[in-house]
Amino acid sequence: MHKLKKALTVALGLFIMLPAVFGLEARLAPFSHRDTLAARALRALPDQPDSCAAYANELLRLALNSGTDSLLFKANQLLGYAYYYKGDYNKSIFYYQQTLGTTYIQNHPRAAASVYNNLGINYEILDEYDQAIDAYLQSLLAEEKIGNTDGKYMSWINLGALYQKILDTEEAKRYELGALRYFESQNDSLHVALCHQNLGVIYIQEGQHDSAMIYNQLALDYCLQSGYTRDYIQILFNSVVSHLQQGNPDLARFYLNKVKQVKADVEQDSFLHGTYLLYQGRLFMELGESLQARKTLSKALSLLRQSGIKNYQLEALDNLLKSYVPASLLPEYKRYMEEFRSIRSDIFSQEVASNLSKAKVEFDVAILEKNLELEQTKTELHQKLIQGLLIILTLITLAAIIIYLLWQKQRRQNRALFQLNQNLTEKWKISNLQAYQKHSHLFQDVHETMEREQLYANPDLTIEMLAKAIGSNQRYVSECINTHHGSNFFQFVNTYRIEHAKHLLLHQPELTMDAIAESSGFSSRSTFYRAFKKMTGMSPGSYAEQGKQDNRPLPPAKN
Repeated sequence: MHKLKKALTVALGLFIMLPAVFGLEARLAPFSHRDTLAARALRALPDQPDSCAAYANELLRLALNSGTDSLLFKANQLLGYAYYYKGDYNKSIFYYQQTLGTTYIQNHPRAAASVYNNLGINYEILDEYDQAIDAYLQSLLAEEKIGNTDGKYMSWINLGALYQKILDTEEAKRYELGALRYFESQNDSLHVALCHQNLGVIYIQEGQHDSAMIYNQLALDYCLQSGYTRDYIQILFNSVVSHLQQGNPDLARFYLNKVKQVKADVEQDSFLHGTYLLYQGRLFMELGESLQARKTLSKALSLLRQSGIKNYQLEALDNLLKSYVPASLLPEYKRYMEEFRSIRSDIFSQEVASNLSKAKVEFDVAILEKNLELEQTKTELHQKLIQGLLIILTLITLAAIIIYLLWQKQRRQNRALFQLNQNLTEKWKISNLQAYQKHSHLFQDVHETMEREQLYANPDLTIEMLAKAIGSNQRYVSECINTHHGSNFFQFVNTYRIEHAKHLLLHQPELTMDAIAESSGFSSRSTFYRAFKKMTGMSPGSYAEQGKQDNRPLPPAKN
């Protein structure tokens, strides 16, 4: 199965469509329960995209008549979802782009993040990597603006898939494994399954089939439980590819037969049907059935042309070319030999043959047949050589073009990511400087008030009480503590309490630990011990003992 490896480097990237199938419904903007059409359209996904489109079109008509901007956004977004599930990615892109022209999306960055992310998914499926990168970057900026951690790691999933397509499997794994750890910590089984599927594709590309099958099986189990038929089929295709690469045609046939169990779902989708026939043709090639492979691959190519997905068309064409090589000129050679034997039989049946020696005729015929076979063999070898050279030249040219295009896309992607990083860094620096300057005087007031009035001695001290003491509000006080002290309010107050406790331990050793804890503002002795050890690295007793052993003069006692 080493012959299939070249085609897989491009084709396998198309199995990462799970971010759209699993992620779209989870990231829908909230719809009002009073909006019956929108609710029905949403419930129809993912299994009834035609019904969703019908409801959404009616909703669009109402939106255009009423001029309601939010309703217009909602209708176009639902149409984008519906046409994604129908497999019409260009129409899905069109309706997503319509949402970007609404005022609603300008005021709702969370909705913008979802739309840009789903645009990126559609562009990626259609191999439009430049547009996909642009859309993902816009999505990341929107997620950064709203501080959405879930959205950030959803973008990580998509970036991992994109890196896998451009053959950087190490970066792809870094993003996918990072997202997997996050969603596992959130008990988000939907996105965990998505990471499992993408990791299965990556490990197939690396030739690590044992790891790939583990992740594929985990994703298969989730798809069966959740009813995601399309993704279940895609993962079965992943398993077929893995076993074809390992030279296990029986296991490849086993997984293809499982696809046949959902034949109705496959045949109504030109892409799924074309992909099924593609892998069936590759299985025939593996079994040495070149003619059957050629017929099947030709049908696959016709269906894949309808889908508009270029990588799978390239794979189908590559396998079609290979199917012709072993059988070059074989039918023509057989016809020539059959014609020659027929003519020879006619000669011996004619009257003139009686004037010739039978042995002489048979000898001449044998020589003629041998010469013909030699000429046919030479012609066949010559044509095979030319055909082989043309195929090799074609593949080298295609590989060079693909490598060049991927290199160019990698450069553009790196430039875009670098610019994004610079913009975010500059934004962070400006924001921090402004916050620092804004709260500088306020922090000085906070510090002086804490020292002068010993507010920390009150175990029930709150940020509201501190803000009231300095004549400010809770929000500004919290911001200035975070900016200047680098900690939250309770850590800030504990700093004063621990310093006061240190002073008592060194200057008033006759006090009990309970008295020191109470005087310093701690609600209990145990709380005092934990805070003291966390901040100083030693217990209060050890600190006092160390102070006794020091020869340095003690600082004057506080009043």
